[in-house]
Amino acid sequence: MLFNRCEACGKRYERMTGKKGWSAHKQTGCHADGVDYKLFHSKSVITIGLMRILHNTVISYADGQTLMSLYKYMSIWCKNLELDNYAKGLLELHFQLAILPSHLRVSLIQNRSVNSRGQPNTNIPVDLCLEHENRRFKEQAKTYRGEFTQKAIDKISKASNVTRTMVKQLKVSTNLHQREVGVHTQKDPTDDIVHLVQNLHSEDLLEYRGSRSFGKVFVSPSIFQANSNKLCSWMSGHIKSFRTRHFYRYVNTLGK
Repeated sequence: MLFNRCEACGKRYERMTGKKGWSAHKQTGCHADGVDYKLFHSKSVITIGLMRILHNTVISYADGQTLMSLYKYMSIWCKNLELDNYAKGLLELHFQLAILPSHLRVSLIQNRSVNSRGQPNTNIPVDLCLEHENRRFKEQAKTYRGEFTQKAIDKISKASNVTRTMVKQLKVSTNLHQREVGVHTQKDPTDDIVHLVQNLHSEDLLEYRGSRSFGKVFVSPSIFQANSNKLCSWMSGHIKSFRTRHFYRYVNTLGK
């Protein structure tokens, strides 16, 4: 979607075939002299990368309050990128925080991550934990011979954690350090970061060098620019629709 926009004026092309006229549109003066779009792109990528690092860090620390503040910025970004479903979901999350009773609000903020290791600062997102549990269940289900009833599913679910604990204790007692199959490994990103920084400096992407631009647009300037009137209109429209849902009307009675 971002590749269909002019990096200077934000003009949108509905189809990739519209890019054929991009060069002609570029000559109309929308690319003002003296604007270094390579520099803008480099700063934008660094900003998004730092936000991503902050996102992962607050999840590992189980800092739900900071995560909610970060989601406010992400909702505007998603709206500017026309990722309407993500923007609407984040807006509805903050709408829930505004109307829920205090005990439900605290639960919604704090239960954004799961600590499956029992160690500090090792929390992971809930959906990632669910993927891990599904993988363990499927491993146990492979060896099951019979009809999958609700009783059988409950039995397999309970056995998966017990089996995993037994295997883990066996590895410790036998001094067998074998990486668990299907588990992501953490690699040191230092070499990759140094390589990227060296390339950035060699191309002078972090220094102003007059009018420069990429052939394709990877980060549009519109991601950091929002029309306040349109944004307020979009938010108020969705909030009105949220209020009409029956479960939100029921939640309002809980706080009374």
